[in-house]
Amino acid sequence: ELHTRGYDRIRESYPDAEAANQKMLAEEAAV
Repeated sequence: ELHTRGYDRIRESYPDAEAANQKMLAEEAAV
């Protein structure tokens, strides 16, 4: 729970990083 809340804060602070992370996950799933 605490980890998730911290992750939300990171997402709010770094929307570009979140977008890059989603892209990376999508590429991983495509492999």
